[in-house]
Amino acid sequence: MNIVTVPASLFAAVAPFMAKKDVRYYLNGLLLTRSDAGLRAVATDGHALAICDAPGIGPDSAAIVPRDAVEWAVKAGGEVTLSWDGLDATATASNGASLPFKMIDGRFPDYQAVVPMLQDDRTEMPAFNPDLLGLFAKSKAALKKAGVTNDRDCALTLHGNGLNNAIGAELSGLGDGFRLIGVIMPMRDSAMGREEFRV
Repeated sequence: MNIVTVPASLFAAVAPFMAKKDVRYYLNGLLLTRSDAGLRAVATDGHALAICDAPGIGPDSAAIVPRDAVEWAVKAGGEVTLSWDGLDATATASNGASLPFKMIDGRFPDYQAVVPMLQDDRTEMPAFNPDLLGLFAKSKAALKKAGVTNDRDCALTLHGNGLNNAIGAELSGLGDGFRLIGVIMPMRDSAMGREEFRV
């Protein structure tokens, strides 16, 4: 039996990156696991990925929390306690409300393998879908609403990793031990047909 207390803001930070009604059903939720900071939530729709760490005690075994339970927890706010045994799970909000649900039975992608190895001498950026940057804006808005950051301190830094590799992104200026990093996948043949950038 796993029992983990999670700040709803952790889920809110990565929720924009979850897939919605994807045939890859294991993407229609988020991975809840343990990190050096304590808790880690990971979500991806296959085009962009976010990893958020927060203080707390992570679960003994990782689990994929489905979209409906994530959205319920975000709406409940505060802290949400998740308990599960196998796939049978319950989310309990601070006000005592609860939601029974099933964890997703699947294998979440190896997110650590797609996080680019960022090097100072590889600053070129590929072409990427600009709408994906909006996902980070949604994460920032959720963390601002939870009181984890504000407009003045929060910034998004992009890290290039070569013309055909994923872009690293980090949302900085987060307080309370939160850390959010992300990956944006390049568009196919992103290095082809690029014009020289000049003014």
